[in-house]
This record gives sequence, structure tokens and C-alpha cells, in this order.
Amino acid sequence: MVEYYSLEKMHYKDIITEITMLRNSFDGIFVLVEGINDMVVYRNFFKEGKVIIRYTDGKENVVKIVENLNESGIQGVIGIIDADYDNYFGKQYSIDNLFQTDGYDLETMVFFSPAFDKVISIYCNKERIKRFENKCKKKLKDTIIGHARSVGFFRLLSFNFKLNFNNIEYGYFIKSNGKYLDKEKMIKAISFKSNPTKITIKSVISKLCCRIKCYNLYSSIVEDLNKLEMTGCNYMRICCGDDLLSALVTKSVDR
Repeated sequence: MVEYYSLEKMHYKDIITEITMLRNSFDGIFVLVEGINDMVVYRNFFKEGKVIIRYTDGKENVVKIVENLNESGIQGVIGIIDADYDNYFGKQYSIDNLFQTDGYDLETMVFFSPAFDKVISIYCNKERIKRFENKCKKKLKDTIIGHARSVGFFRLLSFNFKLNFNNIEYGYFIKSNGKYLDKEKMIKAISFKSNPTKITIKSVISKLCCRIKCYNLYSSIVEDLNKLEMTGCNYMRICCGDDLLSALVTKSVDR
């Protein structure tokens, strides 16, 4: 099994010091990732006894540590970070030994891989999946991607407004037992969670509408989301892993 040398949350400078000290006694590879969940998954891709995986509590910490260790000449260290929406905002990292996911994050890559179909075939009732797909006129996976895509485009559209997308009540806007996502309710739910006063919500939505050159509040944002969804972009880079998993468990299909 790949070794974790610490589960303790530490300042990035302390991690740099720790790796520098361990480098003298360990001749394998240090792999730096953002969070504990990343660490648990990535451990399966490396050879036992040859790798030590360390979570750093955030993308920027991975970047700082790898950059610093490169400058110090410490070898055998790589960092893996989520792509998030970096591609859409022109943010690039030209740092040796630093790698980004092909999709939005690790969970998204797993969802878009054949692993999703294997998990569903094991843990979900095939007849119920078939009934669900017949009602939706599309595959379960495509329905889930469609829901997550809508939330993802709203994340992208409202990026600079720092809306709160944590612990969203997806059941409020995913309707008809998982078949349909109400975009206007999604916008209202996320806006209210971020700014729980009607005046503030209206202000935020108005500013967002001005940003996209629309002025009819919710309906205009829904219209703009619909246009974005027709652009044919790479959905693996739009869909957040949290949204995919939440859409899957929100009345999508009985297990």
C-alpha cells in the first residue's frame, strides 16, 4: 500500500521542511495533492513502497510547495491539482513537475470514465434504471451530466461574484424524480444561500445580468445558461464532481 507520511494539516512551509528532511532517507517519489479524498484515490495509481502521498489543503499550497522545492533543487516531487475553471480564465501553470487533471476535478474524471458504469451496474437496480431512462428518453449518465452542466455553467457565469455553492439543496430544483432541473429555482436557491436577504439577492442577480448584458433578472440568466449549454464545449471541464455526485443521489434512481 502507498504510504501516507502525515494526515495532519500543516502550513505549506512546514510541508516543504518535512519533505526536505525526508528526502535524505526516502529515495522514492513524493506526490502532493490538494485534499484527503484526492490522496485516498491517487494512492491506487502508484506502486507500493515507491511513493509517499501528502495532502496540502488546497491547490495553491501544492503550487507553492512544488515551485519552492524545484527552486531548492529537491528532486522526486510532483504535484497534482484540479483544473477547475483555469482554462476558461486563461490561468496556466508553467511549473516543472506540476500536473492538472484533464477534467474539472478528480471526481469528474472518474464520473466520465467507464468506472461510473461499473459502479452503477453493481449498486443500482437495472430494471429501475431502464424505467428511469425510458421516462427521460436518455441514459442515466447523460441526465446526470445535463444537471451538473447547468450548475457548472452557473458556477462559471457567476465566478467573480463568490456565490456559495457548498451544500446546495439540489432537491429544490431537480424535479420529477430526477428528470428535470429548474434553472430559475437553481439560481434563486444558490443566490439566497449566498445572500439570505431579498434585497441583496436582487442586487447580486442584477449585477450578474449586467455582466452578461441582460436585464430581466432570472429569466435572462436562464436564457444565457441555455445559450452556453449549446456551445458544444467539453463538459468534463464544466461539470464539478460535487455537482455530478449530488445530482446522482438526488432522486435520480432508486438503488
